[in-house]
Amino acid sequence: MPEQGETSDISAAWAELAALLVLAQNGDRAAYAALLQGLLPYLRRLAARRLTRPHDIEDTVQEIFLSIHAIRHTYDPSRPLQPWVNVIAERRIADRLRRLYRQRAREAPLPDDAHETFVADEANMTSEVTLDMRAVHRAIEQLPPGQRQAIGLVKVQGLSLREAAARTGQSEGAVKLSVHRAVKALRQLLGKENGEADRGE
Repeated sequence: MPEQGETSDISAAWAELAALLVLAQNGDRAAYAALLQGLLPYLRRLAARRLTRPHDIEDTVQEIFLSIHAIRHTYDPSRPLQPWVNVIAERRIADRLRRLYRQRAREAPLPDDAHETFVADEANMTSEVTLDMRAVHRAIEQLPPGQRQAIGLVKVQGLSLREAAARTGQSEGAVKLSVHRAVKALRQLLGKENGEADRGE
């Protein structure tokens, strides 16, 4: 167990992160970037407790960041931040584990480059927070309504295909196809945007 002084330091660190999130809720981009950087080591440790492969850990952390970005407005500053983050993180980790179990059950593992991710593999392994959440948000907004709804329900809210199908009135197959197309489109949109940013430097 951590000593009393260590507990105080941890509590203070979480209080600082909570203050950054409040600033981010009000549009402070620098605070938002600092929040993601501050959360990164903690989220990696959480993911590493249940996942072993580095790219699974990094992809899961990115999905946690995506969820935080999507629902950051729901955080109540009067409540502690760590439990709020933990709930989001555990849902995304569980999502990743379910996908891995399904892959193994089919006995046809996907190649390493086939895992669903929102940024290039090089960015997954960096020690910095390179996922530009504003770029992700812009990319999601460019998706067709059906794909945007599917990615929001399954990837952001963490619903199962069955739950998302019930919510939308579509078949599970239709929702799965929309998610697949949305992920493919996001890869292309983000790749294009990253390329444009590189040329602009």
